This record gives sequence, structure tokens and C-alpha cells, in this order.
Amino acid sequence: MEEIRSIAETFLSVKLTIPIFQIILLLFFSVISFLLGRAKLALLVTYVFILSWLFIHNESKDPHIGGVDAGIIQALVFFGVGIIIVLLAIVAFVANRD
Repeated sequence: MEEIRSIAETFLSVKLTIPIFQIILLLFFSVISFLLGRAKLALLVTYVFILSWLFIHNESKDPHIGGVDAGIIQALVFFGVGIIIVLLAIVAFVANRD
């Protein structure tokens, strides 16, 4: 029970501010994509926005892990995995045309 409380406190303590202009931009691109019948493109646009928000606005509390500056390594791994997911999604969307 304590583990669940600890996890809940962790998620509730996260503070992430997203500029209203970027939210409006996301809504605009998503609505246009849906109006053009491109639901998969709308999902991809949403994923890219979320990835950029997490990458840009995610500030590590302690980037020094074990005396090594892991902030840059962590950021590169996070961004690299995100880009790989985007590329795989694009390939899947193009290969599976309905």
C-alpha cells in the first residue's frame, strides 16, 4: 500500500507547464488532420508534441548519478528512443495503408 501511495505522490508532485500557443498549435494540427481523414497523422502529431514537451520541459532533479553527469546521456537516450518510435510509426502507417 505504501508503494502505491509513493507512486501516486510522485505523479501528483510533477509540475509541467506547457505554453498555450503550443497547445493551440497541437489542437490546430490535430483537427486539420482529422478533418482530412488522417487519424494516424493526428496521432503521430500528438506523439511528437508530447515527446517534445517531455524532452524540453523535463528537468532532472539530480543529473549527477554516481559522480557522472548523466543528464546529457539520459537526454540523448530519451530523445533517440523517441525518434526511433516516430520513425517506426511512420513506416507502419505508410506500410499499412487502408
